[in-house]
Order: sequence, then C-alpha cells, then structure tokens
Amino acid sequence: MDIIWVADSVRCDLLRHRSEFFPLETGGILLGYSIVENDRYHWVVTSVTGPGKKARHSRYRFAPEDKFHIQEAKRHYYHTGGTEYYLGDWHTHPNGSCVTSILDRLTLYRNARRADHLQFRSLMLIIGGEIRTATYGAYVEKGRQNLLRKLVACQPLELRFFQ
Repeated sequence: MDIIWVADSVRCDLLRHRSEFFPLETGGILLGYSIVENDRYHWVVTSVTGPGKKARHSRYRFAPEDKFHIQEAKRHYYHTGGTEYYLGDWHTHPNGSCVTSILDRLTLYRNARRADHLQFRSLMLIIGGEIRTATYGAYVEKGRQNLLRKLVACQPLELRFFQ
C-alpha cells in the first residue's frame, strides 16, 4: 500500500488556501516526487499551488485554472533541476467529508492515464471538515485499471506529515 508524505509547510499552505475560499471549494496541484521502496510507493509532497486567479469556485464544485497549473508545474520542475514534478491534484470539500465523489474518481482516473512519468498513477488529496477542523483523505489511482471500477469508492491511503 502506498504512503503519502506531506511536508508541514505544505499543510499550512493547504489550510491557508482553504480558509481564503471557505465555504466554497478550492484546490490546486501537488508537487514533489515519488520513490518505490520494497514494492511500496512513497509519494512526497513538497509544494502545492493555489487555484489560479481564473479558477471557478462554488459550494460543491471547483474548476481550476489549467494554464496556471501547467506553468507552475513546469516552473517547479525546472527550479528543482527536474527532481520534483506534478504528482496530482488537491481540493476541498467545505463542511463535508474527505471521501471521493464520482467526479473526483473520474478526475483521478483521467489524470493517472496521462501520468506516464509516474507509471500511470496519480495522487489526489481532499481536505474536508468545518473551518476549524480539517480531515484529510489521500487517494492514488492506477490509470490502467478498468473504468467501471471508478464507480466504487476509493479507499484512503496512509497520510503522514513531516517537517
């Protein structure tokens, strides 16, 4: 089973972005690297972006500014000498749970099918809960799996924070 590692500085950034738009959904992209150790994937999130100025936020939906995210992913990749890259997406479920919706599962599946740099895998982090509390759900999709399986709820993975 995969393990998701998130830097404490990233958690602070996530909560700041969340507070800025609460009670509307918001999100961005996850940046970092992944390693395989003993047939176990370790996803290390070292940075995140916000939604972008042209993103659309509503109570139950978030539409990111794709052009901004592509530019930020490229900038981060070059800034780190190619050692860190796009891992996936993050978004919020204000006053809700951190469980994936059908749209979330389809987005995760679509992202994984394009992620050849991650062996066709993609990461999604969802932050739920009320404004004073946050719950986290981390999910990884393998894009080569059957699309019909996406209708079944994903199981959250182990999430660890580090300094």
